[in-house]
Amino acid sequence: GRLFGTCLRYRPDIVYMLLSQNTSGFVRDSVYVLVAKFTGRLAVVRFGGAQFDRFYEISPSWLKWYIRWVLRRLDCVIVRSERFKAQFLEHVPQERFSIIPVAIDVEEHRSIGRTVSATPVILFIGMVSKAKGAIDLLKAVPIVHREFPQCEFVVAGVKIHKERNLRGLGDNP
Repeated sequence: GRLFGTCLRYRPDIVYMLLSQNTSGFVRDSVYVLVAKFTGRLAVVRFGGAQFDRFYEISPSWLKWYIRWVLRRLDCVIVRSERFKAQFLEHVPQERFSIIPVAIDVEEHRSIGRTVSATPVILFIGMVSKAKGAIDLLKAVPIVHREFPQCEFVVAGVKIHKERNLRGLGDNP
């Protein structure tokens, strides 16, 4: 109700939201999409996960129909990479995608909270799992150390004990 009132009162050009990849979250988000469209606003979603195709695949037929119907109403889907875009291609036209990688300007943040040091530091922050690249980082450590023996690696995050996000990463254990 508040979104509907806000759209009517402030008349934003765009309603921007994250898109969930589970039934209750998607149904909730779809209401936001429909309110945006009903009030004449552009509906733009950002998708940050990697399992929308899995969510769609295991959904009952009525929900698959509803997902397709909602996705066709989106004005833009923002994803992090071509790989994430592939999950939606059969439901959303190619021209409605934007790829915006998750990144920061390292130079802008280099000196915050730290003294200048000659020791390079590589920071991994996030869920410590294969799907998030922790295994790739471990494989890279000896390679990096050969070139930069003084380099430090810092890993911060929660260790994932049961991988749930491995689709498309191959069969390598």
